[in-house]
Amino acid sequence: MWKYDVEKVGSWVAARKRLLDVYSEDDPIKIMDVGAHQGDFLKALPAAWIKHAIEPSYDAREKLKRNGIEHRADFLNATTAQELQHEFDVITLFDVFEHLPSLSTSLDELMTMLKPDGRLYISTGNADHWTWRLLRGHHWYLHSAQHLSFGGVAFFRKVCNDRGWNLDALIHHSHQVSSGTERFHQSIKHLYYWARSLQNPVAGFVARTMCHVPGLKYLRHEIAVPHGTSLADHILVVLRPSRKCR
Repeated sequence: MWKYDVEKVGSWVAARKRLLDVYSEDDPIKIMDVGAHQGDFLKALPAAWIKHAIEPSYDAREKLKRNGIEHRADFLNATTAQELQHEFDVITLFDVFEHLPSLSTSLDELMTMLKPDGRLYISTGNADHWTWRLLRGHHWYLHSAQHLSFGGVAFFRKVCNDRGWNLDALIHHSHQVSSGTERFHQSIKHLYYWARSLQNPVAGFVARTMCHVPGLKYLRHEIAVPHGTSLADHILVVLRPSRKCR
């Protein structure tokens, strides 16, 4: 079983803060987490909130039950959406968006399950972030075998405008909460990897120079694609149905 620290997962921290800004801890709202695993995020929310999950893993579903979280379906699909139509105040989707084979269909299904004034929280990699533009197909979060789709600020704004939905919030966040020092070094590693990969004399000179800067000599040993878990290369978007995007 995967273990998560609710205070370190960037999407969870951002979503929980936003939820508590919008909803009272004593208000018994109905919330559904799609791909909830064993329910660690839901457990961190107020006790008065009514918690549900979509989760395919049998072992995880047993844990959900022990945590008092109701398992409603194994998968997100048209049947599930119709059975749960207009039932939830909030639906959350963390690190699931990129696994969806048909974004349009899945987004419509998620909106179907929301109440008319409900909110859909989606966290995923932000393809508009500077690290994505720099590394392109070498970005650390791009796992082609399992990650099928990626969004960005422009993508979600277009989806809202096309469907008449409201973009309630857009929050940039890191995959993992960490220190400013770690964010600095991960940024430097991205710039170094990019300069090395260009394979031209000027970029090569820049990369070699970086290796001689005090405190950055470790770069000469950096040959793998850098991870950016501390950088704000993810976004949390909050969507509401049936209203125009701002």
